[in-house]
Amino acid sequence: MHVTLVHVHVLPEHISDFISATQLNHAASIQEAGNRRFDVLQAPDNPSQFILYEAYVSAEDAALHKQTAHYLTWRETVAPWMAEPRQGVLYQAYCQRLSYEFQYVYSIAFTAYFIWRWTPQRSAEINGQFWTTSVNRHRQTLVYQ
Repeated sequence: MHVTLVHVHVLPEHISDFISATQLNHAASIQEAGNRRFDVLQAPDNPSQFILYEAYVSAEDAALHKQTAHYLTWRETVAPWMAEPRQGVLYQAYCQRLSYEFQYVYSIAFTAYFIWRWTPQRSAEINGQFWTTSVNRHRQTLVYQ
């Protein structure tokens, strides 16, 4: 996982403009194939300070993001609103949470397995052979047909 934290200091009179432009960039960025997370964070004690948390599958995906029309438009639009140049700091993620999409697919697969596992009689094809399982007092037996 390739993560960049972009530190942004916006001129106070352009905070709402920056948020609007960044929301458009966010909406398009999360549609990119390599994007895993794109969060926009605002400091509660200093509303002109922002951090953009951008997570991509690889450095190549992050580089592709910087070539998209929505990013280039955002960069040109917000440049005059900066109190100082934005600064991106790269990180390598090790303990990230599973994506929502993966969690959803995993939960469906787990549910299907759970139903299959605890159904008293079922048949399954394993490596081209048909097997029947039965549950008898918390013990499962697998019988080749």
